[in-house]
Amino acid sequence: MFRLRLTPTLGMDRTPFEPLSSLGDDANRPKPVRFYRSKGMLGPVSSSPDGGDDLWIAGSCDDTTTYSFDLDITSNSGHVIGTVFVEGRGEVNLSPGMQSCFAYTSIIKNEDGQYVTVRRLRVLTTNVKVAADTETLTNSLDAEALAVVLFHKLNAASMDEGLLEVREATQTWLISTLLCAYRSAELHEVRRKMRASRGLSPCESDSLFFANERLLDRQGGQLSDREKLLARGHNRLCSLPLLTYALIQCDALRPGKGTFRPTIDARCAASSNLSAMPPASLARGIAPRIEVWLSGDDCREPVVDSVNMNMEALRQVIMEYQPVRDEQSSPDASDISFPVLFVDSPRLVMVFDCRYLDNSQSLVPIREKIKISDTLLSLVEIAAQSYRVPAPIYYFLGGSSNANFNEVTPISLLHDILLEDSGTSDGVSDYHAWTAKIAEEVLEEIDAESKDSSR
Repeated sequence: MFRLRLTPTLGMDRTPFEPLSSLGDDANRPKPVRFYRSKGMLGPVSSSPDGGDDLWIAGSCDDTTTYSFDLDITSNSGHVIGTVFVEGRGEVNLSPGMQSCFAYTSIIKNEDGQYVTVRRLRVLTTNVKVAADTETLTNSLDAEALAVVLFHKLNAASMDEGLLEVREATQTWLISTLLCAYRSAELHEVRRKMRASRGLSPCESDSLFFANERLLDRQGGQLSDREKLLARGHNRLCSLPLLTYALIQCDALRPGKGTFRPTIDARCAASSNLSAMPPASLARGIAPRIEVWLSGDDCREPVVDSVNMNMEALRQVIMEYQPVRDEQSSPDASDISFPVLFVDSPRLVMVFDCRYLDNSQSLVPIREKIKISDTLLSLVEIAAQSYRVPAPIYYFLGGSSNANFNEVTPISLLHDILLEDSGTSDGVSDYHAWTAKIAEEVLEEIDAESKDSSR
């Protein structure tokens, strides 16, 4: 069971997902979007038939299940009241709370020494902090949980408004969020200076705030203006543009165009798989983990633990670890440490010999086989088994391979993983061009608001 307790100035958004299409040929079509959430709660829950509006029955109770809901400020002033006066106690803090009640069966020994079966309840009460400003809110974001929430919202919208409209709405939402983050940085810098001038101690969020990495008119930072507009200087929002791009490019939400023409069954399967994934798996599904290791028995950890998902960045990274071979070098590849990629995603787990990047046009496997450490082999097995449906494993290490080169080539699998090199259905060539467009629109909004405020 799950119960939500809110303060008088907060309320749950219980508005059902109502389809916009109510006229013409679409008026009588099935509208599953209406059943996408239960009394405002999104996730594997159903409303309790006799528990009022604040009680739900949960379909699962594990640490990978995600529930979400939207809150509205119900006060006429538009502010959240954080305290209430109680006679005899004075001002008492108000904070929303969540309660979960888990019923389970246990076998215990009674007073007579006999084992008996008993039913027990475990109740957990959690207080929810309310952010006082945008900076505090964004500093508390969980990227994996945000990915789950965004996917479900976009998936629900696609059921009614269509994929093209969802893509446009998603880009508009991202621009609005980035603009909000920029305005939040401006306000936070003003407040920080005021506290410093009055001799007050810095607030908690000051330790994560660097004005020269967030604001355009500041010098000394390492980020370009485009990166600042994309919130790359924000500790928690820095990956939001890539997350958004990955979501609108996934098979469940990407509009069909050109060679990408999935059947309705394939699209529904992709949607169902993503809907059922726990947060960590879904995050890897839309943005796989890519690490650079070295071949040989002695490599116990990656030399690079995160690589950008585009070919140019990948080549620059592996160039630093590529061995130099001359005529006197041993022909035995086992004596040389080559860079290899470890790719972890629900679709596949792969160890990729980077020598294939120089052999990308050939369907013939590289003859010289290299070895990898037991540590990496164990990591591959653990990664493949970490998903509800174990991911297939591919080893491309030269010599004989477990992959059939008549059906798949190493470079083709790698290109499928490099999300930033994929173009959108509306003609944008890659992630870099897409973010350049987003940053330009954010800058236009900033300039427009600045002109309006100066009048």
